[in-house]
Amino acid sequence: MSNSDFYNRFFVNLTPHAIRVRSPWRESEAEPYDADVVIPASGTVARLAPTRQEKAVIAGQFKLDSISFAEVEGLPEYEEGQATYYIVSMPVGQAVHRSDVIVPDTQPDSSCIRDERGQIFAVRGFVQFV
Repeated sequence: MSNSDFYNRFFVNLTPHAIRVRSPWRESEAEPYDADVVIPASGTVARLAPTRQEKAVIAGQFKLDSISFAEVEGLPEYEEGQATYYIVSMPVGQAVHRSDVIVPDTQPDSSCIRDERGQIFAVRGFVQFV
């Protein structure tokens, strides 16, 4: 069983892309390492469902709508005692405040690894919003 196969038993990635996780004490280069754990996208994406309302017309010709996000779609119900963590986007994580929901740590003060274009290559861990 590979490293990633082992960890995929504990994590369900509800984002649209794979998440590469590298231990904090490993190299910082944006190159794959055997010890990296890659958690593939599950095929289900947890999202905030928008509700749109017409608000006004600006300068006589531009529509202004308000959008609110209240409902989360694509996130399984919470199950007490379950050993699975659901990886979601930051907006979803901020909305649900659940102990089984985690977000890749890409905060400015994190040690996430970026490639030469500034894109995130790997994260060193996860965060929860409480």
